[in-house]
Amino acid sequence: MSTNQPAQANPSVEPQPVTDQVEGETILHELGYKQELNRALSILGNVSIAVSDISPTTGLFLQLPVILVIAGTGAFWAFIVGGILALCVALTMGELGSKYPVAGGLYSIVMRVLGKPVGFVAFVDYLLQGIFIPGTVGLAAAGYISAIIGVDVRILAPIVMILATLIAIMNITQGAKFVGFFLVMELLVVVILGFVTIIHPVQPVGILFNPITFTTGSSVATNVGLGAIFAAVTVALFGFNGYDSAINFSEETSGAASNVGKSVFNAAAIGIVFQIVPMIGILLAAPDLAKLITSSAPITYIGQARMGNIAGTFLNIGAAIAMFNCTIACVIQFGRVMYSSGRDKAWPTAINNALIKVSPRFQTPWVASIVVGAMAAVLVFFSSLLAAVTFISVMIVLLYALIAICDIVVRMRGIKPAFRMPLWPIPPVLAIVGALAALSQQKISDMAIAAGVVVVALIYYFAYLKPHSTTHWVIK
Repeated sequence: MSTNQPAQANPSVEPQPVTDQVEGETILHELGYKQELNRALSILGNVSIAVSDISPTTGLFLQLPVILVIAGTGAFWAFIVGGILALCVALTMGELGSKYPVAGGLYSIVMRVLGKPVGFVAFVDYLLQGIFIPGTVGLAAAGYISAIIGVDVRILAPIVMILATLIAIMNITQGAKFVGFFLVMELLVVVILGFVTIIHPVQPVGILFNPITFTTGSSVATNVGLGAIFAAVTVALFGFNGYDSAINFSEETSGAASNVGKSVFNAAAIGIVFQIVPMIGILLAAPDLAKLITSSAPITYIGQARMGNIAGTFLNIGAAIAMFNCTIACVIQFGRVMYSSGRDKAWPTAINNALIKVSPRFQTPWVASIVVGAMAAVLVFFSSLLAAVTFISVMIVLLYALIAICDIVVRMRGIKPAFRMPLWPIPPVLAIVGALAALSQQKISDMAIAAGVVVVALIYYFAYLKPHSTTHWVIK
């Protein structure tokens, strides 16, 4: 009998799975973390929370009025350019999120790709978003609720934050069902608004391609320049922001790591479409563009013009639901970020130990969620809504640029993420160019605040974290 038989496969050795089918939990363990959160979230559940975090209604009610003031009917181009950039960023986030499916999300990615100092700057940037965004949206939600029931906003705003925080502590599947229900109601409002406006166009389509604006008290139109449009792009990006939250829920998303990337991109696409379509209808259906652009409540104005006075109450209810839902989704998301920061030991030991506490009943980071909710609740007493929107928009774009750089670095190192974008490297390059162009048009005061944040973050890193590098800010 010949001894030169073909080697037989060892039946005890499992074949290695293909890259895009690697389980998220497997990668989590490879990165040095334990599975402590409840991995029971489907792609649909992840997308529903992420779209709630984006909140198309909030974008129309909160960001569109700011964009109209900055760019007039140039809001069309601000949304289009912002939407393209957001999709490019979503593709880069999808790739990186499937490679590093960690609850820390964007800061965890930057820390692992660009190093600890830059990673800590990204964390502080992200942390500020975690305070300002839910605080800003919660304050706006209280404003719309106040218009319905007549209770003072200063009383309602903290109540909104407390309720949102309590819901955020719930089991992730229960939380996903809760925000999913309100998301359906929110999207219904957007669909009705978009349908009613699109079927009643009164303005020429030319106002979209040759943008004009008006000053308060004047009916004389003036042309809008590229500078104003790019300045408005950052606010549009704020309106689209939130799809990154799909990465923050990656430790709770079941199945392959590529599911995280799919969730990021799908959430971004839904959030963008549900804002751009009604925005076009609003511009074209306005009986008086000057009144629309200079109105403090342009959505209410267009709703009453096309649906009658009852539309005001209908839209206020829809906005209140959407913004409350968005506040919940934000607290859920950034509670995970705070939890991850404690696990990565960004703070003194006692704080770290508190932040990593997970509820034995719900398997959620309850202390970290309460911290996020409490900080946002304090903010509502001191924040100017417009100031918060413009400042945080700059912080968002800065982080987008860092993420795009990370994607290029990861690909150049020969790493193949589980979820891979088409047309690489066009999306990350466009994201970087667009981010720089948008930042070049921002207010000096907002840029100065952003620079100050970077400086303070680096001082903390080099003064405290680096001397304790063996025990703090540890990359496992």
